[in-house]
Amino acid sequence: MEYLITYLPDFEETMREMGYEDHEDYDSDSVLFQQGYNMEHLYVVAGESFKIKRKHKGATFQCDGKNVRLFSDHPAFDEIKSNQHIGLALGKYRLSDDGKIIERLDFDDEDYY
Repeated sequence: MEYLITYLPDFEETMREMGYEDHEDYDSDSVLFQQGYNMEHLYVVAGESFKIKRKHKGATFQCDGKNVRLFSDHPAFDEIKSNQHIGLALGKYRLSDDGKIIERLDFDDEDYY
């Protein structure tokens, strides 16, 4: 079974790509529209690893009615159980072989933060 990951681009980066500077006036609705337009999608299958890099604000893991759990040994993360969507922060993850657990693999890799 494939699971969909939707990457959300960073708002400020989207704004700069549109030619706006941080101190300029801008139309936030148009930036939000462009941010949605720039979303990227990735399909993963059980046993695969995937990354959420610095250029993304985060990502959503779409469970489609399956009960999937986000797991990490790191104290900053709690277990999250979901049967719809799980929000993921920057970092590297692995979907378990049975497709029921998303494991956070790293926390201090400069490639992501």
